[in-house]
Amino acid sequence: MKTQISEKMKRLKRNRRLMVLVILAFITLGALLSLWVTSWVDTEMRNDLLRQTQLLAETIKADRLAVLAGNEFDIEKPEYHRLKQQFASVRQTNEQCRRVYLMGCNGDGKLFDIVDSQAVGSPQARLPGMIYDDAPQEFARIMETGIGMVVGPFRDSKGAFISGCVPVTGQAGEVIALLVMDFDAWDWKFGLAPSVLPLAVLTLMLFAILSVGGALSFFRNKMPEELPRWLCYLELVLVVEVGLTLTIFAAWTAHLHEQHRQQGIFVQLAASRTLTISKTMRDLRDTELESLGRFYESQDRVTADEFYRYSAFLTQSKVVQGWGWVPAVAAADKARFEKAARARGLKNFSIWQQDVLGNNVPAVGRQVYYPVLLITPAALNNYAVGFDLGSEELRRIAIDEALRSGLTTASNPITLIQDNAGYRALLVLRPVFDRGGSGHLRGFVFAFLRVEKLLESAGPDMSTTQLSISLLHPDGSSEPLAGVGSGKPLREAFSIVRPVLAFDKTFALTARASADFLRLHPARGGISFAVLGVLLTAALTAIFALMFRSRLMQEQTVAIRTFSDYTASAEPCVACRNRMPKRRRQPRRVRLSGHAARRA
Repeated sequence: MKTQISEKMKRLKRNRRLMVLVILAFITLGALLSLWVTSWVDTEMRNDLLRQTQLLAETIKADRLAVLAGNEFDIEKPEYHRLKQQFASVRQTNEQCRRVYLMGCNGDGKLFDIVDSQAVGSPQARLPGMIYDDAPQEFARIMETGIGMVVGPFRDSKGAFISGCVPVTGQAGEVIALLVMDFDAWDWKFGLAPSVLPLAVLTLMLFAILSVGGALSFFRNKMPEELPRWLCYLELVLVVEVGLTLTIFAAWTAHLHEQHRQQGIFVQLAASRTLTISKTMRDLRDTELESLGRFYESQDRVTADEFYRYSAFLTQSKVVQGWGWVPAVAAADKARFEKAARARGLKNFSIWQQDVLGNNVPAVGRQVYYPVLLITPAALNNYAVGFDLGSEELRRIAIDEALRSGLTTASNPITLIQDNAGYRALLVLRPVFDRGGSGHLRGFVFAFLRVEKLLESAGPDMSTTQLSISLLHPDGSSEPLAGVGSGKPLREAFSIVRPVLAFDKTFALTARASADFLRLHPARGGISFAVLGVLLTAALTAIFALMFRSRLMQEQTVAIRTFSDYTASAEPCVACRNRMPKRRRQPRRVRLSGHAARRA
């Protein structure tokens, strides 16, 4: 009997050591998996930052940068202030973004600031031409190779950052500047914490299960004979709990990988569709409206027939409601101009405006008028002929900005007077000056850009992707302009935002996946792993139950034989007989479960 007790104590000590080793193994495994998941999420965040920076770089006009010399005189140039305002609007859309800026490289190989997103006078602002002495070496390498990357974490005089850095190339493919988006390094690290939380919960659950199971196993051997029924099956309960916990983790991991695959497919789809819209806006700014403006600048006088012949190819655009010409008419020349227009075939032409009730009344009270003289297609826009664009506040603000900067400018969203449907549009103005370079304004060529038609130019597939466009303001607010698509949008994980720097505005093109996208690209990996894990756990539980039952039956047989041999030995003395315990019937729990009876 002493030998049995000794063997039992050794087995208990061995089981305790094994339990400790298993707990340490699970903790180590959880730590290693946490490091792996953190590294994976960090890589995904870096890829997303690089993609955001590349999308922004694609909308920067190279010839606008050629105007900036990278010195203190740039502060007086309208191109500098326009880029600064647009960068500020982009930065405000992301709370973690600290700075958006362009850098150049001088003849000595040193990097210098061209323009940044910080307000003038801000402690974080850097003047154009300032040498960036603390720039990491990777910036110079990107300038040489032309390959963008995410740099950091690194530290400079402003703090610790992780930065997306991509080259801005000219027409010949040469690198003319670097676009950098700085993110705070500490905010970046804190952003990785949620990715480790599920693993931490898993490790704690396994630790709790095994610790409680080990404690119950230890106290079970110290308890009296009559044990609770469930405590007899403690090992099987532990197998089920550990198996289900690992199944949950495996299903969660498989779901993450499936979601990553879905995101990759959606990013490619959304990037292609938003690129089409961005290219349409750039073509309007750099090619179509610019060509019409240069046509007017190359001619001292353009007749109506010449205008209609030249603009015939422009009317093929489905995103523009109308193309037109607006001359600048001084108040002293107003009557003579109206008479000359009627003489050229514009019957009953007059310069008019709308009163507060929406009625058409003669335009009065301004030193300069900007009437719509020519517009095409005439069938859709003839009602606007003679309307003074300077009589309405939003249009007048756009005119003043175009005059001040001399650059193509867009108004805030307006409602076209010739459109009864009430759709929102943007008035895009390109100033036209005298050929001699005197700076005298002749007028504006313009285009009415229909925002909802702009989104429809991305293609007919609206079932899987929802597109929307918003106007971003430097104060961080945004103004929705239009949206197309059907179905209920999914969470933000399936969305991308492409910033577009067009005219003097900053637009955000947002693409979101709809429920139809998931039906076409289902994610079943998590469910498959969950079912497989449950079946595997059930199979292991059945195997362990059979093994456990077999072991208990063997222990019970050995105990019965040992007790029978003891009672069948030689007749003891009277004193010994009095001290011998009486054989008693085994309790029902032992007969059912197979546990050997303990002696008092």
